[in-house]
Amino acid sequence: MHTTIHLFDQADSELSRSLQIQNRSIIVDAYAFGTLRKDLIRNIGMERTKGFLFRYGWNMGVRDAKECKEKDLYQSVNELIEYGPVMHSIKGYVESKTLKLEIINENDIITLRMDSAWEHSFEADEHLGQIGMSTSPVCYTLSGYASGFVTEVFGEKVIFKETCCRGAGSSECIAVGKSCTLWGDEIKEELNYLEETPILRELELTYEKLLQERDQLTLVSHINKQLTEEVVKGSSLESIIAALFQLSNIPVIVHNIHGHPITFAGFNKMAKGFTPNGLFQYININMSKDSVSQTFQPMNSKHEHYTMLTHPIYLQEKRMGYCSFIFKEHQQDLQGFSKLIIEKVASICSLCFLYEKTKLASFEQMKGYFLKEILSGQYTSEDELVTKASLFQYELSKPYFLCIIGYTFNAQDFHNEQGFCREVMASISHYFAKQKLQVIMDQTVHQIDLFVTDYFTSKEGKYSFFQELIVFLHSRFPGSRFYMGISKRTSSILLAPGAYKEALGAQRMGTKNNQLIFFDSLGMVGTLINKNNEANVREIAHSLLGNVEMNGQKNGDLIRTLYLFLLNGGNLEKTADELSLSISGLRYRVAKIEELLQQDIRNPLISCQLLMAIQALIILGDLDIKTPVI
Repeated sequence: MHTTIHLFDQADSELSRSLQIQNRSIIVDAYAFGTLRKDLIRNIGMERTKGFLFRYGWNMGVRDAKECKEKDLYQSVNELIEYGPVMHSIKGYVESKTLKLEIINENDIITLRMDSAWEHSFEADEHLGQIGMSTSPVCYTLSGYASGFVTEVFGEKVIFKETCCRGAGSSECIAVGKSCTLWGDEIKEELNYLEETPILRELELTYEKLLQERDQLTLVSHINKQLTEEVVKGSSLESIIAALFQLSNIPVIVHNIHGHPITFAGFNKMAKGFTPNGLFQYININMSKDSVSQTFQPMNSKHEHYTMLTHPIYLQEKRMGYCSFIFKEHQQDLQGFSKLIIEKVASICSLCFLYEKTKLASFEQMKGYFLKEILSGQYTSEDELVTKASLFQYELSKPYFLCIIGYTFNAQDFHNEQGFCREVMASISHYFAKQKLQVIMDQTVHQIDLFVTDYFTSKEGKYSFFQELIVFLHSRFPGSRFYMGISKRTSSILLAPGAYKEALGAQRMGTKNNQLIFFDSLGMVGTLINKNNEANVREIAHSLLGNVEMNGQKNGDLIRTLYLFLLNGGNLEKTADELSLSISGLRYRVAKIEELLQQDIRNPLISCQLLMAIQALIILGDLDIKTPVI
């Protein structure tokens, strides 16, 4: 059904005839007006269309009110205001009903409030039909008309706003009109609509905005080119961020993934209420998205508010850190400019991270190769090793420990052992860096070798350091298991091959319940085994264990049972629990072992010899008790 915006009806014929003579009107098809409205929204945007239609309605309302006032047909302001809805309906825009009208005089200040119900709004109908459902009221022309009419009659500015609208999904359109003093800051938008900007000024503003955007794009291109050149030259991230600040004049900071500031520039111009370290509390909020802008207020500043725009830094699809621009909240031009360049700057940071990672990986690889050379025993001059270590800025003249970390890793979390080892070594580097200690690492088959300088002031300090390291690794890699063996404190670097054997033997002694073994704790067994008597120790151990030590699944179960039984001092309950056996099942195995050995394994002398024999074979690498065979 077509709606037509009419001029006249039969009501109030005297006023209508007068208006017809002095105020020429035309009939406009509502659909055509809706099409004009849709085209305006499409071409000049929703906000400017709102202003255009509000002013259009305002001028119509003012014109009609003036015509009514000139005829002097009404005795009071209330009656004349009430005629506004009648005029609105006569012209076919809407069927308007006044729900409430109050004019209040308090302390010689006169204010007005008027509530209206708008039924069959042509503007809501056309918006729904040609554009669709809106998220906010759409009767801009009607609001402008009511505002202009009542303002002209009342003599003070009155603004109408829709509180609900059919175009936004409500069942009816309800509008509230109030004096400006009653609205307060709620009508800033409507008041701005009435400040009509001449078309030439509009064009000037548009041209100025285009020039500004052109200049910004030119600067963005220049900054991107300069920073890329810095990366190509191999400049550090610190110098690149400093250059960025000089080019953009925007304070910038780069954090790593753990929240520690890597580098920053421009903070001497910022408020003293925050520090690079303290800024991460703001960065860490809502960082699930790729780019976050948020406003914050420094603790000691009651007046200044700042905006921080943050973008994550990725390397090989893994988040490595954050790049952030910071500026005062009112600096809108900097906000738009920052959004244009922050992604490019984050990409530049990624390139720097990649360069540093590659350089560090090469450096660590060289250090690992150097550790292999040390452990090979090919050097005969300690001075030569110390001199070569100085190239890595590492001190080899001090006493040291060799540490070997064996592991079993969770195959569900890592595709291969190589990737697991890289992650573990990166975590170890982070642990030592946090302790401000140096370390040389190398990866060999199923283990990681560490060369650790003795910085410890006591035995307790040494133990707690390595204990915290193994706890740290278990926390970072749940589901994996680590076994750590540490050599004796060694003074000469030329003795490193022997210290390596000590650490390896200690690591082999690790069990599920004792994953950190110091060679010093092995007692006589560790001391007795050396390169001159390994064959004799192996022969004696095999002789003591006899048939129990034979290869095979069955005897493998028995040797593990014997070892844990002896370690637990013959405690059946504890041993059965560790083996996940019943007491009767354990008794059967113990009886089988005694039958094979022809010995009473509860005899203190016999049990001591058997335990030392098993430990010797573990240290020599002939037995692996850590991996259950049952």
